[in-house]
Amino acid sequence: MKKVIKALLNENSNQNVFLEFGDVAIEFEQMALILVRNNSYAILRPVTIMDGIDNEEGLVFLVDEINNKVILMEDEDVIDDVYEVYLDLLSESL
Repeated sequence: MKKVIKALLNENSNQNVFLEFGDVAIEFEQMALILVRNNSYAILRPVTIMDGIDNEEGLVFLVDEINNKVILMEDEDVIDDVYEVYLDLLSESL
């Protein structure tokens, strides 16, 4: 998992990352790394086709450097805050 976190935190990295869900490794493309509430969150878009997930939709993961893991966020308030920052950054870059 250290390799995944290192790739997510490396602003020069453009490689996809693989996360395991059960026995399945799913490939993700990183859309953004966002700092919210003193935590780092990665917005990842699944490249691997997943039932129930639109491949154009980004999922929000907490990047937990201390425990060397990424955690899929389900808290709608956190997800909304992360996307609000993401959309602000997108609008600034236009």
